[in-house]
Amino acid sequence: MLASAAMTACTVLNTSAGAVADPCPDSEVVFARGTNEPPASGRWDRRSSTR
Repeated sequence: MLASAAMTACTVLNTSAGAVADPCPDSEVVFARGTNEPPASGRWDRRSSTR
């Protein structure tokens, strides 16, 4: 009986609490083209990519 009580006490003391983490932050999506700008022509221009 004493051994059973000792094992129960060890189990209770060694039981770790569950991991708790902060909630994930909201993500933000940013588009390269403005809302009121016309769509791109589809051609890639090296000068515009080095700004």
